[in-house]
Amino acid sequence: MKRNTLTECVCIDEFFFSRYARKKYALLILSFTNGKIIDILPTREKHVISSSFRKIPIEERKIVKYISIDMNNVYKDVVSVYFPWATICVDSFHVMKNINKALDDIRLRVMKKFELNKRSDEYYLLKFQKRLLFMDLDDDSYHKKKRNHHFKYEVTDRRKLEMMLAIDEELTLAYELKESYLLFNHRDGSLDEKREELEIQINRFINSNIPEMIVIGFTLDNWKKEITNSFIRTQKKYHVDNKTKTIYARVSNGPIEGKNKFIKIILKLANGYSNFSRFRNRAMYVLNKDSIASDEKLENNVKRTIK
Repeated sequence: MKRNTLTECVCIDEFFFSRYARKKYALLILSFTNGKIIDILPTREKHVISSSFRKIPIEERKIVKYISIDMNNVYKDVVSVYFPWATICVDSFHVMKNINKALDDIRLRVMKKFELNKRSDEYYLLKFQKRLLFMDLDDDSYHKKKRNHHFKYEVTDRRKLEMMLAIDEELTLAYELKESYLLFNHRDGSLDEKREELEIQINRFINSNIPEMIVIGFTLDNWKKEITNSFIRTQKKYHVDNKTKTIYARVSNGPIEGKNKFIKIILKLANGYSNFSRFRNRAMYVLNKDSIASDEKLENNVKRTIK
């Protein structure tokens, strides 16, 4: 299958290909502008990505204005070399994923203090109710009373969260930091405003005196330019009732995460692939509606030689 043309905004992310393959992770390059797969590379290694971008004519590369990545220094280095004029944006989902991971590590650390008494309320809440730390507070179920088998009376998720946070001060502060960043992430504003707000968030994390959150603070500081750039809005096309509509959406890896879901289904239905070329052809053909096969003859047949 032919590689598609680059567009104004491009997303880059890896996905798990196969535990039996020589390279377990492959790389997906997707157009944020129209949602089509541009190309799929067999590995996320730096030299392979560099080789792929080097083959693209510079006139085509100059079309790209924005590139969305996760917090991976390899992607940042390669993009800086081959797209020096493009604005690099860090996907907000991956930032929140790191913050949630740090909060969960704190929960596990606090939970270990109560391992000797596994029937205690503290151990029960920290072990079996961790979802409350990450759930949406606007959810109707958050305020709905339900009978709890441990407490043996009706209690809301909100009350259980309050009891959990009362167990440890560090857990409470870490949860407040997470919620504060979440609000910052959801609010729109100019780049100058978001840059100032992000500096406040970074200082709060670093000055928290919680080891896990201090690490997050330095990570945010290292990527603050790219995180601020993620609040840029650009054109995004989508299809509704056989009509193409254009909206201005915040740059993110959201579309590529959606494609990764379908790629996992393709891999599952085939019980995995051992031949990457076949997989790439299959995925490009299925997930791009207007895929075009290459007219060039392959030097080596896609079909593997059987022993």
